[in-house]
Amino acid sequence: MLLPGDYRSNSGSATAVTISELSESDCRLCGMCDALEPGSLGCLWIGAIGPIDGAVAQDGETGLRIRFATPLDPAIIAHFEAA
Repeated sequence: MLLPGDYRSNSGSATAVTISELSESDCRLCGMCDALEPGSLGCLWIGAIGPIDGAVAQDGETGLRIRFATPLDPAIIAHFEAA
């Protein structure tokens, strides 16, 4: 499942992202995310769902994840899985 989204850092910069591996605790970011720094705080929008507070985290050598400050409701995950 690939989902369009936007990540806005607490400093105000916005980055269009593609989201995969969505779970209650985090998600993986795909594509061009060079502007995002591991450890930075901000909020994620998944389509019209958001803002979801979280932090950018390193995922392997080249990947990034957003770790959510508060777990997502399982109904949100089910919504996107059904799409």
